[in-house]
Amino acid sequence: MPDVLVIAATNHPEALDPAVLRGGRLEQKIRFDVPSRESLAAYIRSQLRVKAGTTFAVSRQAVECVITALEGCSIADADAALQRLIDDAAERHIESGDTTITVADVRAALSTLDISMC
Repeated sequence: MPDVLVIAATNHPEALDPAVLRGGRLEQKIRFDVPSRESLAAYIRSQLRVKAGTTFAVSRQAVECVITALEGCSIADADAALQRLIDDAAERHIESGDTTITVADVRAALSTLDISMC
């Protein structure tokens, strides 16, 4: 019989039934913490460079606004927010030809997301 690998995930490890954690059941626990502000800022800056490419300029204030708004978020939530920001900028670019992402663009994009979970 082949080995079976079970992977489980939770945002609330304190709520797990102790029986699940007994020996021979879930043997390894890997914790993925929310990144520090510095780590998240570095990630956001690098992803904005990649996602905006040569199409969009991103104002320094807009970058800081994104970092502040997403502080405490997971990388997955940050990725979703950054993609929404770029998608909205692309849509605006088609309509107006504007290629600079501003703080107003950041606020508009983030207002459409549920980032209260962060």
